[in-house]
Amino acid sequence: MAGSGEGSKAWSKIRYKQDMPPPGGYGRIPYLRNLPVRGPSSYGIFGFAIFTFGYGFHIIRKNMKLDEFEKRETRLIEMTYLPLLEAEKDRNHLREYKEIMEAEALNIIGTGSDPDHVVGQHEWESQRWRAPYHQYPEVIYSWTRAIDLWYHQYFRKDVPGP
Repeated sequence: MAGSGEGSKAWSKIRYKQDMPPPGGYGRIPYLRNLPVRGPSSYGIFGFAIFTFGYGFHIIRKNMKLDEFEKRETRLIEMTYLPLLEAEKDRNHLREYKEIMEAEALNIIGTGSDPDHVVGQHEWESQRWRAPYHQYPEVIYSWTRAIDLWYHQYFRKDVPGP
């Protein structure tokens, strides 16, 4: 049916030219990517990263040494001024103590309520001498240290401060 009828004879009468490759064949198909090399290689990028991290750590270490030097210098300055500050605290303490003793003399002896009272003497005081303020060589560095010193000065007088 398909090849035995008149229609197939008609196809065989058509003249055509077969498409053939040129003599010597076709040229190569450019399927490879021959891109030019752009930028540094992977070794170059890795080396740059190592250098950058190393330089960063060098700067950090240098700044840490500088900070440590500044802290040490600040501590030395504070310890240099500590005797002056302690003397000022002692003067303030003695001034306040004198005012308290004058007020006590005025209130107790001046009113005549206890003529045998000796100003500044209390039965609960011990014979042990204590400095007006805790005289430690360290300086108050933080607010927690300041709170500890304040607590031991006013509430825990039987235990030495921190």
